[in-house]
Amino acid sequence: MDTFLVHYYQAIIDVSIYVGVKPTELPKFTKISGRLNTEVLKESIEYLIRKSGERNIPLLIGKQFRSQTPYTLLYAMSYAKDMAEALQILMKYSQLVHTGISIEIKTTPVLTITLLYSNPSVQHIRYPAEGFMSIYLTIMRNFTGQHIEATHVEFFHQADSDSKPLDDFFGTKVEFGASQTRMEFDSSILEFPLLTSDSINKKIYIRHIAIEYDKLDSNAFLERVKVYLRSNLFPTPPSIKECALAFNISVRTLQYRLSNKDLKYNNLLNNLRHDEALIMIKEQLPLGMISMLVGFQNHSAFTRSFKKREGISPHEARKNSINKNKLSF
Repeated sequence: MDTFLVHYYQAIIDVSIYVGVKPTELPKFTKISGRLNTEVLKESIEYLIRKSGERNIPLLIGKQFRSQTPYTLLYAMSYAKDMAEALQILMKYSQLVHTGISIEIKTTPVLTITLLYSNPSVQHIRYPAEGFMSIYLTIMRNFTGQHIEATHVEFFHQADSDSKPLDDFFGTKVEFGASQTRMEFDSSILEFPLLTSDSINKKIYIRHIAIEYDKLDSNAFLERVKVYLRSNLFPTPPSIKECALAFNISVRTLQYRLSNKDLKYNNLLNNLRHDEALIMIKEQLPLGMISMLVGFQNHSAFTRSFKKREGISPHEARKNSINKNKLSF
């Protein structure tokens, strides 16, 4: 699944073309443990600044970034009902955005977005700070269709160049050498409705990012297998051969590792499909959509499987869920 940093890197490439630098000159696209190496981003930005002479490359990258990208977290945010809900999603899953940086969002007395660094010694680096803060504001503007401006912006790092372009972009005088990196806004923007609000799609993408978020701490083999299966139920669940291939092991080895947990592959897969279906029923997703998302070829097959296991149909389970959650999830 694509990450936020992948799209940040794509924005770097777009900006390199804009300032007349060939993308092939940039440091090579490198991944470490499945996540884009942030050192590559830093080297790329520094190279663009040296080559083009443009000191506000981070701001240009932020402007170039678009919220209409195939990234699950951004989709989940864009389908929220208003800006408050979108920002709640961002804060909860902000570890998917950065490695070593989290986001703190406070809504009173004003809306404040603050970057929190697990390693304080890197706070002085201007590239992620200016780049990501401008990206967040770009996203907020795209989602609401309104030209939102900050009331106050401050960065921990010192000013590197003429700050006027940053002042113009954020709509306020930017300060440097502060105790934190943060943006403040009038809290009224929290009530701004989003242009693409959709409760069903929001629930679907929240499920996807929850699975992606689980990967950050899934170290045990069984947990990694569960994450893989949950991520690939649609459109057709993976066969045991496909699962083994995904982990670069033989089918026999996969069966042996599962047997150590008293599990068989088909039982594990079916349990996960059923558990996912129960969660989606509780979340009131359409039954036809649920059967598709957990990998059934048609709704009838899903109904038969569900009824065999629960003793009631998915439709009855939905009614029970509505009536004070009589089912145990």
